[in-house]
Amino acid sequence: MGEIVGAAVVSHVPPIVLPGSWTDDTLRECSGLLGAFQRGDYAGVFPGAQYRNKAWVLEPGRVLALLGIHGQFCLLDLEDRLMVIGFGSYPTQVDAPMVASMLGLWEAIRAATGERSTG
Repeated sequence: MGEIVGAAVVSHVPPIVLPGSWTDDTLRECSGLLGAFQRGDYAGVFPGAQYRNKAWVLEPGRVLALLGIHGQFCLLDLEDRLMVIGFGSYPTQVDAPMVASMLGLWEAIRAATGERSTG
C-alpha cells in the first residue's frame, strides 16, 4: 500500500492503481478532520494529526501513516520520498510503548537522512 500511495503522488503514467486525487484528498488539511481527531482516542499519540481514508495524516500535505495491528506500520514522507515499513508481532493489538517505538524509529531515520521531524 505504501508503494501504491507513493506512486500515486509521483507518477501519472498508466497503469495508475490509486488515482492522485485520492492522495490529494487524503493529505489535504481539513480543520473539521483535525478537530474531530483531537477529540478522539489517538489525539495524544499523534498530536496535530488527522485521519482520512484509512490513513493518519501526521503532516498535512506531506507525511502519513498506515497502521495495522500488532505492530504493522508504513510511514511515508511523500515530499522526500521516504518510506519505512515494519512488520510486527507485538503481543497486544496497539498500545503506547509500541507506537512510541515506531515513531522513535521514524524520527531517527528521518534525522539520519536529514529530513524534518514530525514531532
